[in-house]
Amino acid sequence: MRKLGIAIATAATAIASPAIAGDDQDYFGVEAGMIFPDDVDLEMVTTGAEVLLEPDNGWDADLLLGHDFGGFRIEAEVGYKSFDVDSFTSTAVVPVGTFSDAGDVTVISSMLNGLIDFGGNDGVGFSIGGGAGVSRVQMDLDAAGLAWMDQEDLAFSWQGVAALRVPLSPSVDLGIKYRYFNVEDIEVTSGFRQGYETDLSSHSILLSML
Repeated sequence: MRKLGIAIATAATAIASPAIAGDDQDYFGVEAGMIFPDDVDLEMVTTGAEVLLEPDNGWDADLLLGHDFGGFRIEAEVGYKSFDVDSFTSTAVVPVGTFSDAGDVTVISSMLNGLIDFGGNDGVGFSIGGGAGVSRVQMDLDAAGLAWMDQEDLAFSWQGVAALRVPLSPSVDLGIKYRYFNVEDIEVTSGFRQGYETDLSSHSILLSML
């Protein structure tokens, strides 16, 4: 929890761009915070053998551009996510074993979101919704001193979000957001020319300014 608190405090100081939020208005927003990735199972296409990646927590940041229709908002989002891989475990794929400090994963996402708003004009507001788009996933993985994978893939992604926000001024809202994010059917190839498929899912806690 201390680590999360430090990251949120850092995000709060980093978010300094002006924003506009209000009914029937366009708005610009920024948000940043921590990402908590789920374990990643890479499944070999030919044999079904699996490589398990155990990730560390990382960071997540977005730029938002949208329109507030009153009770509903539509926004375009460009995001960047990054986290290290703590360990690489393989029982049937060369190299066999468990290896620490196994590399990192980065995601650049382009999403279109729709959100339903409750309240928020003069006090605390709540939003819930989701989005879909495409993401470029880059995997740089090492094992036993070998560059096991340096691959990227563009794949369909979707997300669900819930956010609380409070007005700081007539034109600026400060909020906190939870996001579940998923990239489906990622296809990558190892340095041994073995094809793998996987999904990537994560949870994020973000501070936002709209």
